Amino acid sequence: MNAVEEIQAAIEKLTALRDAGTAGPFYKSDCEGEIRVFPERLLRNVSRDESGQITSFRSPGSWATEEMVIEYEVESWDVGQDKQDDRMRANAEMFVTLHRTIDAQLAILTAASVDECEWADEWARIGKPHLRGPAKIVPINRAALQLARAINGTNS
Repeated sequence: MNAVEEIQAAIEKLTALRDAGTAGPFYKSDCEGEIRVFPERLLRNVSRDESGQITSFRSPGSWATEEMVIEYEVESWDVGQDKQDDRMRANAEMFVTLHRTIDAQLAILTAASVDECEWADEWARIGKPHLRGPAKIVPINRAALQLARAINGTNS
């Protein structure tokens, strides 16, 4: 697969995953031995600080199973008390954080795909497509290609 195809495949895969999954943004709750990740839209009476972080909310009266994205029961109530519980907390936070980056990742991949196509068109126009190599790819494309390969599972 060439770079354009790799990036396009990643765009398609990430878009399909985003669209098939539960719509975010998500909130991670870590309270009284339960770690939960669920869509923010379920929260009631939400207050946020200046940076947009949720500072207080009221839980919905009941949870529908399909609305809970992640739910762990842990032994410890605080970070640093149990390594396995801390891993579960980190996994939940990683999900929330990575989900927040999907649109940015798609924007990076789309911009790189356009740049890559423009380079390919230019080299084809001057009749030397075989001369196109890594040195001719703009820096964002190298990073975007690595991102695309990671998304596609072709990253070594």
